[in-house]
Amino acid sequence: MEAFETYCKGMAANIKKIRKQRGMTQEALAEAANISPEYVSRIERGINKPSLKTLYDLSMALEFKFMFIMEGHEPEANHQITNIK
Repeated sequence: MEAFETYCKGMAANIKKIRKQRGMTQEALAEAANISPEYVSRIERGINKPSLKTLYDLSMALEFKFMFIMEGHEPEANHQITNIK
């Protein structure tokens, strides 16, 4: 279980890093992903492990490719989603 916990904490830190790079507050991300700011905070601190649906919603709100959030890649320009409708 330790490897999974480490993975989840890395993914949480990546979400926070991307959010900050986008200049978003937790409140703005929460609103865009249709979740509470408290839940965003708990995700970013690694307290809660979001569902795949929530991770997908967060990635869309951050305009960042879902698979790269899941894999814990460093945010890069080529990971950004373009042409979102």
